Amino acid sequence: MKKIGMIGLDTSHVTIFAELLSNQDHEHYIGGGEVIAGWPGGSKDFAMSHSRVDEYTNALRDQYGATIFETPEEVAEVSDAIFIHAVDGATHLELFKQVVSYGKPVFIDKPLACSVHDAKAIIELAEEREVLIGSASSLRYWDELVIAIADKEMGEIESMEAWGPLSFQEGMPWYFWYGVHSVEMLVAGLGPGCEEMSLHMNDKSEILNMRWADGRSGIYHGIKEGHGGFGAVIHRSEGVQVLDCAKSSRPYYVSLVERLMDTLVQGKEMVAYDEMLETVKILEWGCRMKDEKNSRLTV
Repeated sequence: MKKIGMIGLDTSHVTIFAELLSNQDHEHYIGGGEVIAGWPGGSKDFAMSHSRVDEYTNALRDQYGATIFETPEEVAEVSDAIFIHAVDGATHLELFKQVVSYGKPVFIDKPLACSVHDAKAIIELAEEREVLIGSASSLRYWDELVIAIADKEMGEIESMEAWGPLSFQEGMPWYFWYGVHSVEMLVAGLGPGCEEMSLHMNDKSEILNMRWADGRSGIYHGIKEGHGGFGAVIHRSEGVQVLDCAKSSRPYYVSLVERLMDTLVQGKEMVAYDEMLETVKILEWGCRMKDEKNSRLTV
């Protein structure tokens, strides 16, 4: 049984993950790990963090029996694997620096970071210290998406569109809050290599049109008004796959935790580092265009 330590107890992911790992009566119980420790953290300048940290800290201690420590280092010391859940992605680099010396596998909840600079620094430090890391939105491991991407019966992927609800949070760069989910689906299907992007906005949606270096294309459709569902269309050389998350066979969080326990916690690669960096790059480019009111960006 692997001992899991959680850092940054200010998101519902804390209790969702703990429930799946501890409740053997749960329909989607995932064995092999136990959350035994946590450090509250919390970002005082980010309302979605400091307003929730007490709630999830109390739940982790009282409902799931975890010991609450005063520092991230104490959590790392007693854990076999570390989950950095802190909802403020801008804190992830500093939190990782505090625990990397313990040599434990580290999952960094989405987003990996809120800038390419910080994302590169995390990856470089992990490689330098030979510490395995992983970061992903749960939508990357949505069962139907994983199956569709792997199914090449209709040829190779030529283009892809992913959509989902789009909302913003003060203190978090625009698309890093909710755009990360759909962008991660695109990167899962198309891989790294986006080199050109255009932005189209109105009151109901925001759309990023992207071109990859090999000529393939991707579209992110952030829906501000309307249905709140996630989905994707994969265009292949000989056919089309249409995916609706509302028809999922099981909750996508289950797929993420299962992947975590099967790979990263066991010392195996969870996500290719260049794909983790690609997701942050696309999000940063989108934010830059929105801030600068620039409709096109080319690298």
